[in-house]
Amino acid sequence: MGLLPTNVRDLWLGSHTYLATDENDSQAFGYGVNYEKWGEISPDGTRTPVEDMRARTSLSSGRNPKGHYRIASLVFTVDYNNGEENETTTLNTASSSNSWNIPWGTHAIPAGKIFKEWKLTTSDSDHVSINRNTLTWDVGANDPNAKLTAVWRNMDRPTINSIVVHKAASANPEDNTDSWADVIVDVPEDSRDTDDPLTLESYNCEGFNSLCIPSAAGNQCTFRLSIAQLRGNDYDAEYQHLSTQLTAYDHYTEINVTGPLGYYRGILPYTTVNYQPGAGAGGTAPSTQKSLTDTPSQTAPLTMAGPDTITRPKHSVFNKWQASHGAINPRAAQVPASIGETDATGCTIISLSAAWTKLATPEITTAKRDAANNQATITGTAKPLHSSDIVRICHPTNTGSRQCQDITPDSTGQDGTALPNNDTSEHPWNITLPIADDQGELTVDATLISKDTAYTGNPEVQSATASATTAGSTGDDNNDGIHDTSGTPSEPNTPNKGETPEAPKTPETRKRTEILNGIGRRRIILPQMAPIQLSRKAGSERPAETDIPEPTP
Repeated sequence: MGLLPTNVRDLWLGSHTYLATDENDSQAFGYGVNYEKWGEISPDGTRTPVEDMRARTSLSSGRNPKGHYRIASLVFTVDYNNGEENETTTLNTASSSNSWNIPWGTHAIPAGKIFKEWKLTTSDSDHVSINRNTLTWDVGANDPNAKLTAVWRNMDRPTINSIVVHKAASANPEDNTDSWADVIVDVPEDSRDTDDPLTLESYNCEGFNSLCIPSAAGNQCTFRLSIAQLRGNDYDAEYQHLSTQLTAYDHYTEINVTGPLGYYRGILPYTTVNYQPGAGAGGTAPSTQKSLTDTPSQTAPLTMAGPDTITRPKHSVFNKWQASHGAINPRAAQVPASIGETDATGCTIISLSAAWTKLATPEITTAKRDAANNQATITGTAKPLHSSDIVRICHPTNTGSRQCQDITPDSTGQDGTALPNNDTSEHPWNITLPIADDQGELTVDATLISKDTAYTGNPEVQSATASATTAGSTGDDNNDGIHDTSGTPSEPNTPNKGETPEAPKTPETRKRTEILNGIGRRRIILPQMAPIQLSRKAGSERPAETDIPEPTP
């Protein structure tokens, strides 16, 4: 076998082409051709290291030398990316380490930059790689036009993307039920490396100092803080001295470098709720409430005040708290910011005014006497708010006392359909009253009674009262037993608790009130009657009866 050419990089040997007689025969590898660090390339591309070509291809080895052999050959252009001219280097791929530490020498560093990494460009990327400042290759690597380019990066200050306030107690960093916050910090894309720590520090109140390694995908860190680590108890107090800073490792100087500090201040978003008694009401409105606004749900975790400190308008029950963009019921746990006005800082003001529903006055439609049985049947309609609402029927007895009985309006109509309780649908009611022979005129009052469940104790609230007076049989123009007595004086309504009582009405004021309430006073003439007794069907419950004194005119 003769001498191999000095620049040989690939060899294809036949079955009988031996390069040496034994493992010590170096004759074919004269003139600087290395017999080490070769690789044997199989037909499928697999590369097997050949530590010594003499031993692999010698006659004495007893092995077939046939195959494709290659020694690594790499020529690199190095671009320091600093304005200087590129350098070209042919690597000594026969070195024992199969690696090369890229030299820095006296090359200049761009102003305001730190070194990040080398970018490798090669046609043989499966067998050549770069890690920090070290280039490595495996057997048979071959690229005469590889390139290394230095990558520099800035050291800009991180920015606070957002502060997200949460009300969920399960993730509170102090393990309590108070609100807390996620501070989300972004790192500029060209200012970070995969291992650079980001620091967030707060000098407010309890203080905070922590670091985080941004995720490779998001260039972002999330820090979890209690509210006390951000600001004090004052909702209008700014969070101040909240700073961010990036620490980076310079792979050229091999030291850590800290970037510029970023300082931030602001007000955490919160919700203010103000209350007003509403039209026609008196008393005192509930006190103003404040709470931090939960960012994801845009709600404030508040228990809404009830109307206990407010004096209701007469004959009215509390409906809801009315806001500029919606309404909310008392004692709700979460108040949506959308019903108020929110400014650019995320702070919301919700002005609530109590809305009231005036109870509709019942209507007496008929009052007919059954002379044979000495009884009168009174029928009418009511518009209840709740299924538990009742109609209270009051009338004098022949002994001079006043008797009241509570009845429940029908819940179904004549066709059997359910009637809603909505202050609009008319529910029929009726009652049969025994009449004594010696009883004179009988005045029947009907009042709708509801409960105001928004107030503590669910107090009763009365509607205005409808009245009909029974007498003889004259003047019944409609054959309903009712005779018009508009303008006839009657007793004032008994005031509800917390309401201002009515003054006794003159015919003029009564007529005006009856017109406003839609009440037509009518008169029924029946003969003298015995003390009143309720009639009821067999097996039915007897309505409750209450004797109350005759109101003073």
